[in-house]
Amino acid sequence: MSILTNHTLLLESDMIAVMPYQVVETQHGLVRLPVDIKAAAGPVGITTRKNFEPLPATAYFIGVLRQVASKMAQTKLVPASES
Repeated sequence: MSILTNHTLLLESDMIAVMPYQVVETQHGLVRLPVDIKAAAGPVGITTRKNFEPLPATAYFIGVLRQVASKMAQTKLVPASES
């Protein structure tokens, strides 16, 4: 499900969810619970069509995604108990 769908479900029900801490920090109305969950991050990729030639804006965006992913891969995730 999308982050928007999960966000709506969380705001309109008594559900809880496990989400990246970045989502909690950027989505209004969500609260981080003091629970430390050990989870390994899986691989993330970009899918394009065969022979894809991006427009300059798309190429820039993909470059930014790669930079952010590289920084996140080098950063230790902060457990809920330390925030």
